[in-house]
Amino acid sequence: MATNPKTILVVGDLVWDTHIARLQTPGFGYYEPHGQTQLENRHGGAWYVADLVKEAIDARNASVNSAPTIQYAISAPARVPRETIDHPKGPCGIAKASSIWQWYGPEKQPAEARMVGPKGGQPARIEYSFGKGKEAEPGAWRIAEFLGCQTASWADLTTHPKVETVSKAVDILVIDDLGLGFANNPAAWPDCVTQDMEVPADVIVKATSPTSSALWQKLLRPP
Repeated sequence: MATNPKTILVVGDLVWDTHIARLQTPGFGYYEPHGQTQLENRHGGAWYVADLVKEAIDARNASVNSAPTIQYAISAPARVPRETIDHPKGPCGIAKASSIWQWYGPEKQPAEARMVGPKGGQPARIEYSFGKGKEAEPGAWRIAEFLGCQTASWADLTTHPKVETVSKAVDILVIDDLGLGFANNPAAWPDCVTQDMEVPADVIVKATSPTSSALWQKLLRPP
């Protein structure tokens, strides 16, 4: 027996991720090309969280035979192609991040992640290292080095990717606040946050410090 369909809205900071694979057998020059892909781009940030939510619900529905199937509809900002993102007059509100990935396995490699900062006006961040610490799961691709994130431009909010159509009141609102500008630009927020309308029954926030932004002040304000 199916439950009533749930409308899930995922919003937040948008990131265009660049993943660079550090392969085990690098060539010595152009004359020794690789036969596989070394670089991949994908929609990150709130776009990626929307993918995770979908994968999680689908996996749950496929594995739990006795429980009612979760019927759902996910809405998120429209996905923008690479050509549009890279254009000098492309949409605002899209940051760009780059990471180097490396294969670890089959033997176990020590891995460690720690929180650094905030310091010097910069927000806190997670720093990865592969020295002393807990053991990483063997046989997996992991981020070996984070190369940084280029901040998004918020000059023209009319070009911010629009949220895909929401056909009914939002049941669950998911916000990915990476501290890249979304939380301080109300024009990019969904109607269920900015307007006097039915408040979602559940609000889930994946947050990055500081929590003093305009968005947090709005969310914590008593109704």
